Amino acid sequence: MHTVIASECTGCELCVAPCPVDCIVMKPLPTPIDKEQSLIQGQKYAQAQLAKRRYDVRCLRKERENTEKAERAKQKRAEL
Repeated sequence: MHTVIASECTGCELCVAPCPVDCIVMKPLPTPIDKEQSLIQGQKYAQAQLAKRRYDVRCLRKERENTEKAERAKQKRAEL
């Protein structure tokens, strides 16, 4: 059985493509009709922003690691 944890979903759709059984369907949230639903959607937006920042930092870290790895390989070739 496959499940998406709704409380952790930010709506970024990054889970859709790698799903091995193609069972994730994104559905729009209902339009908020009360203050509580507006608060929940505001929290979801903040959660999505946090996830995006984490993703951006990860991408920068991976890029830096790849650059450092390439520089080390270049130095090793120069030493030979």
